[in-house]
Amino acid sequence: VAAANGWLMTTDAIAWAPSLWTRFIPHFGLDNLVIDRLKPIPDEGMRLKLGNTEVLVLPAHFLHSPGNCQIYDPTSKILYSGDLGASLGMTYQEVPDFDSHLQYMEAFHRRYMTSNKALRAWVAMVRQLDIQLIAPQHGAFFRGPVLVNRFIDWLETLECGVDLIPDAYSSPAEPPPRAGLLRTEQQDRRRPVRALTEPRFPRTVRGRAHARQRTRQCANGLVFWQRQPWRRAAAQRRQPRMRPQRPMAAPTLPRTSRPLMRPMRRRARTRLRCRRRIRTRSAARGRSR
Repeated sequence: VAAANGWLMTTDAIAWAPSLWTRFIPHFGLDNLVIDRLKPIPDEGMRLKLGNTEVLVLPAHFLHSPGNCQIYDPTSKILYSGDLGASLGMTYQEVPDFDSHLQYMEAFHRRYMTSNKALRAWVAMVRQLDIQLIAPQHGAFFRGPVLVNRFIDWLETLECGVDLIPDAYSSPAEPPPRAGLLRTEQQDRRRPVRALTEPRFPRTVRGRAHARQRTRQCANGLVFWQRQPWRRAAAQRRQPRMRPQRPMAAPTLPRTSRPLMRPMRRRARTRLRCRRRIRTRSAARGRSR
């Protein structure tokens, strides 16, 4: 249903849906350009022409949704039953034995099918058809008149849905008290019960003041108290002081940069030599004068 807009926008096909569903399918994002190609299926079903043949659109209301319908192909004699006959958990694709296959579909039908009255109306309709294969939407299919008739007979007497509802519902019962929270009167006399919102602090002035503040916040529903923060703080206070670290040594140049420093050292040495020569020459000239 949610992909109807994608199919109609990318193809020229015509979509057929139950008339009840055409009310909410546009809410999934059906474009105005293709909304006229969404056709309704009447509640009593219809004959849908496909090329040179036609298929029967059979009503299957409340099996398990209102407005549900199924497709029957009279040429191949296959009934596409949707969720009716669905099974879960088996590894085969074709039902070998009906009795052994019943465990994979009984719970689903009892829970999801609406009522036995809806099933009996469906059974009365499909008994008039020549069905050689029932192909549900999920699980294994039923091949042959023996398995098909066994499945139809089983649905005719199945109690499901509203048939299993009791005469009156009961409201949820109160949960039993948790173990370890019950206290006798003698225990209450010995030691008062600590309030659930009262945190446990170290017996210090600062701790008591903090406890009162936290208790007020807990009472107002602002904080859900946990003991871990003050325990972590106390553990940090108990840790020894760290010694001052030694000054770091001067960083040494990596080996890759040492060859690059050699030309710079040579230039510095050359400059130093030139300065010394200039000084000695100037000194010699002064002496000669």
